[in-house]
Amino acid sequence: MARDGIEKVFVQLPVDHESGAPTLEWILNHFDREKTKIILTPYCGDTDVNKFQDVSKTNYIPRCAMEKFKVKTLIPNALENYQPTIVELITEHGMNKLVTTGDKVTISETSKVFDEKLNLSCKIWFVNKSDGKLVSTRCYDPGNAEMIAEALVENEKLKKKVEKETIRREKFEEKLRSMTEQEKINKKEIDDLRQKIALSNTITFQELKQATQNFSDSLKIGNSEFGRVYKSTFRGRTVAIKKFKSQSKLDLEVLKREVAFFSILMHPNLVTYIGACLEPPALVYEFLSRGSLHNYLNNAGNTTPLSWQVRTRIIGEVCEALIFLHTNKSNPIIHGDLRPHNILLDANFTSKLRCFGLIKLADRDTDNYPVSSTAYMDPDTGKMTIKSDVYAFGVLILHLITGNSRFITHSEIVKEKIENDTLREIIDKSAGEWPLTRAKELAMIGVRCANIHKSERPDLVHDVRPIVKHLVKLSNKIVHERGVSSSDQGRA
Repeated sequence: MARDGIEKVFVQLPVDHESGAPTLEWILNHFDREKTKIILTPYCGDTDVNKFQDVSKTNYIPRCAMEKFKVKTLIPNALENYQPTIVELITEHGMNKLVTTGDKVTISETSKVFDEKLNLSCKIWFVNKSDGKLVSTRCYDPGNAEMIAEALVENEKLKKKVEKETIRREKFEEKLRSMTEQEKINKKEIDDLRQKIALSNTITFQELKQATQNFSDSLKIGNSEFGRVYKSTFRGRTVAIKKFKSQSKLDLEVLKREVAFFSILMHPNLVTYIGACLEPPALVYEFLSRGSLHNYLNNAGNTTPLSWQVRTRIIGEVCEALIFLHTNKSNPIIHGDLRPHNILLDANFTSKLRCFGLIKLADRDTDNYPVSSTAYMDPDTGKMTIKSDVYAFGVLILHLITGNSRFITHSEIVKEKIENDTLREIIDKSAGEWPLTRAKELAMIGVRCANIHKSERPDLVHDVRPIVKHLVKLSNKIVHERGVSSSDQGRA
């Protein structure tokens, strides 16, 4: 650590900022802003220095500044190969902490550097660039050969485990793809495959009892029509554990479907499935500290109003999650119960859809809506379809703009306000000074999506996403320019 108490943490990032964002977010969430200076440096092999400098100025540096981290960029002379790059960063720039991507090539090439240069010291965190989760940690210290040997053994085990899991998933996906290409597809076999691969993540009831202190009320954070939800620490991470009220056949069938789907569905705006216990039925999934969007729209508890920038970003994130579900390679998936209760927020106000017990395959007969979501129910069919998800998305947009549930099922009122240039009258004032032109664009999308006739609703991929992405980009630019911290993003 430097004399001023500030330690430098180097991070290798790509010129594609969307690919680098998860790694950078991991650093921002795991290091102390008061004691850390982030040094941005390009990936080995990314030789377009000017492009890296540009993306750093427009994306990486503003994001760090928003979280109030000290930050600067550093371009090594050697970028073509791993060894000269790592050696230069350590010997010439004093690097002793590095965060980089956790893909197999980077881990392997980095290991070779320290195997050949045993006099180098550095602690390295390898982070998955897709979901921003830690893959492994390695501490290279020439003064402690025993620790190095133990780390190598542990990492070798981890590498084999990852490779085995990757092969298993690839085989499954390949078989699934080949099956879906057949004219007459065997749906039951697909379900059996999904369930088989999912059951590898089964959790014992004893593990859950231990994690929840025998389902103590002190750890309970919520009730639902299906059961109770507990906050706990499980296998080293904070999780939510949903224990079903009964062991009825319906509950078990719902749970099996959850296990099957969420073992293969991964997206930054879907709640991450961790595992399940089948008897008695329970689900384990990631815990999101800020709770549901419903709480913020209804001022429940100690919540503060969400700013218009955050609301815009939530609209963009929900749009991406729905597109991911609707364009799933094997079968389009319908969410079926999109509403504020099922949108959870993490510490940075990133939104994630909670889908447990509700998703449906689009090419099957779908059930009626749950009773609890009639306000978001498609009036054209009363059934779950992809177009009904689009309708619910439109209702959500209008709810976020107006903050008033009176308008969410009366899109014609909003449409009239837009046409008469009086939209400002119904915009939620607690969201701050929402630029009228941008609020109008979003409101128009909301009205189109919430059209009572499903045939007239827009396509999310081609008609909605381009506009929403542009509006999100503009709102993010304002946040970066003002230097708003993550803890302040929810305030108006």
